[in-house]
Amino acid sequence: MHKAIEDYIERLQGQQKAAAAALDGLPTEALDWVPGEGMSSMGALATHMAGSARYLIRDIIGQQEVQRDRDVEFATRGQDAAALTTLLDAAVQEVLPVIEPLTPDDLDSMRHSRRHDKEFSVMWVLVHVLEHWAEHVGHLAITRQLWEQGIER
Repeated sequence: MHKAIEDYIERLQGQQKAAAAALDGLPTEALDWVPGEGMSSMGALATHMAGSARYLIRDIIGQQEVQRDRDVEFATRGQDAAALTTLLDAAVQEVLPVIEPLTPDDLDSMRHSRRHDKEFSVMWVLVHVLEHWAEHVGHLAITRQLWEQGIER
């Protein structure tokens, strides 16, 4: 496996661990809590992270059709921290077989997204997944802090 791909996998797994840490030990009530108008619960964010990685990496890069309902991801309720962590772990495990065999030449190659009817480079998709997960890990951390401080409940 190429070093750049190893590094990518390490970063993706690092984001997964950070997400799990943000969820760890919280009751389902906290994971379902929405801190404000137009915001998402931690459970919904974790579910969305898993769905987006599966779609972007398996469907676009791997060209494996993935059924996804983004709206259902954001409606997720009633999942405990262990279930959400397992969901994120499973998403990473599902995308590894697509990522691991990539070569530097593959990174510049283009893949067609049926959903967007658009071409994306493999590198663009990989970077987008990391930036997307990092953004939502930040949301998870802030939402946890607000919950722990008892803000607006």
